[in-house]
Amino acid sequence: MIGTVEGIYRGAGVFENETIEQVATVEVLANKIATLYFKINNISELKDDIVIQGEKLNDDFLMTFYDLNSGGSDITAYVLGSGYVVPLSSGISREVKANVGYKGNSKVTATTFITAVSSGDAQKQDKAKLVFEFIPVTGTTSQGAEGEPEIATGHATQEFTEADLKIPGMHITIPAGAVTMDVTVSVPILAKEPGSFPQYFGLLSKVFDIRASINEFLIPAVVTIPLDRLLNDPVKVYYWKGGSWSEDGITILGYDNNSLTFTTTHFTPFAAVGATDHNSSIFGPNPYNPNIGSARIYYWLFEERETSIFVINLAGSIVWRNSYAAAQNGAKKGDNNVEFDGKDSWGRVLSEGVYLYKIVQNGAVVTGGKISVIK
Repeated sequence: MIGTVEGIYRGAGVFENETIEQVATVEVLANKIATLYFKINNISELKDDIVIQGEKLNDDFLMTFYDLNSGGSDITAYVLGSGYVVPLSSGISREVKANVGYKGNSKVTATTFITAVSSGDAQKQDKAKLVFEFIPVTGTTSQGAEGEPEIATGHATQEFTEADLKIPGMHITIPAGAVTMDVTVSVPILAKEPGSFPQYFGLLSKVFDIRASINEFLIPAVVTIPLDRLLNDPVKVYYWKGGSWSEDGITILGYDNNSLTFTTTHFTPFAAVGATDHNSSIFGPNPYNPNIGSARIYYWLFEERETSIFVINLAGSIVWRNSYAAAQNGAKKGDNNVEFDGKDSWGRVLSEGVYLYKIVQNGAVVTGGKISVIK
């Protein structure tokens, strides 16, 4: 096998690895979203491109997938389409988050499959069978002609304007079908952020603690927040989660000098941040000892196109290079992060010294930096 597909639903239901087809069954309230985490491990001795695919449920259900190793980017179209390709070196894993929700309010069972397949050998694969049992929310189920619950269409769209929220420039839309009942919303502004933001990022807005009578949605809510200032790209939205800031599952729809609009499936404290200086790429750890393990290169791209990374010594010689196809990790618009094993193109461990890395698109260097190799 190429590895395992593991899953956790709220801390329980870990898939076992004894069989090719792993099975997990979870119960979910009809107005809640089930969240599962899949870890794709390459346990072979060779690097492999692993294709992750999911089986789409019918239109009564909402399914979204996120790559947690690339800043929580939305990969739903790939997973439910031709497949999401993940290049993995031997012993390296990749974590994917899946959200599954039901738009109705009846008792129903849904079954789907997630597979991880070697792009070079289709015989090498793992498969997980997921069974979701949705339980009606008491008091909100409509009855059919013979007393059977009917599929609910969900509540109508709710709009919260700046007048409702008492914050100039703020607006929240909870779309039809996102919930099964009225939602009340309030937005206190926190006097102090609950924790430090990631290095090199600074606040662009106040910290808005969005509170609601229902805090999770089957369909993402649309939120517009006012900005106090605009820093360098990349601009991000973070939310406070379990003692740290996260951007997992956030999709930014757009921003200008005055406001930023994003989507989210839950409410919690949110804030917009931007780069405090030139922060389009980071190599870490740095200084780097290749005898200890691999490093990663994190970078931001403004265009989705084929991308190459070069590592160059101070004499100007290219010691390592790798290329990535458009739309895959390493060459997609937004956040990317790739592995560097500390070896040159001939498999030799880099000598001590200073190296340059350059990230190139269409023949032009878009970003880069220095690497200090120590032993």
